[in-house]
Amino acid sequence: MKKIIVAVSGGVDSVVLLDILAKLSRSGKLNRELIVAHFEHGIREDSVLDLDLVRNLAENHGLKFEFKHGKLGENSSEEKARTARYNFLREISKKYDDAKIATAHHKNDLAETVLINLERGTGWRGLAVLDSEDIWRPLLGRTKSEILDYAKKHELSWHEDSTNSSDKYLRNRLRKKLENSSDENLNSVLNLWQKQIGLKSEIDEEVDEKILEIIKNKDGKMYFSRYFFSQIESEIAIEILRKIVMNQTGKTLTRPQLLNFWLNIKTVQMGKKIQLSGKNTIKFTKTEFFFE
Repeated sequence: MKKIIVAVSGGVDSVVLLDILAKLSRSGKLNRELIVAHFEHGIREDSVLDLDLVRNLAENHGLKFEFKHGKLGENSSEEKARTARYNFLREISKKYDDAKIATAHHKNDLAETVLINLERGTGWRGLAVLDSEDIWRPLLGRTKSEILDYAKKHELSWHEDSTNSSDKYLRNRLRKKLENSSDENLNSVLNLWQKQIGLKSEIDEEVDEKILEIIKNKDGKMYFSRYFFSQIESEIAIEILRKIVMNQTGKTLTRPQLLNFWLNIKTVQMGKKIQLSGKNTIKFTKTEFFFE
């Protein structure tokens, strides 16, 4: 039987998610074995209470329980915490034969993420978020208020994360602005997101095809045409370079980094090298560039 890793933080969203999935599993409507997974970040002193709550929930539902102490420290960033949490969830997924990971993201979360990315200047890809193939988000069609109503109706217990009220984090500041957003506005974001996900898929396919046209394999090393990049617009160059860098290094560069890379391709003299990111070096010939 295929398994599902249910990410449960102890907050109301994930507690509701667990309750819904557990009931569906028991009724036979969801033919999947559930494993409850909890990552204790170690950012708050009282986070051990979340761990105890989730452990008890898993036990009450008769489900397997996996957890990890992150020990990240109180000054850890949202990004660091998110990365550590997803690394843990994917470790557990592998342990259970690449099980699907279920998270409790909802409409309000989607709107917050889109706004954060737009504020950070991530471009159109900032709208095409929350689309990882190994992550299942069954609550994306529900609002925060609907989730709270469900929790109260079914008398569920959860813990409020004290860091959610801190203005230290950008997401919390944006969340306050979205508190009174209408269902119509949230649905508009959801519809826009769905269109952008489709557009992203189409663009990625075209990018892959174009890379095959400009790449040359010489003695096991991949070379890319400098002339090609000198003839295209910046937006197209950024999309193609983003995929090339990901393929060659496994890393994702920011938009400004990609734009700078494109400018280097057009201007750097032959024989020169540039440091791209970390230990990745690019060397330029007269007509091509390659990753060392």
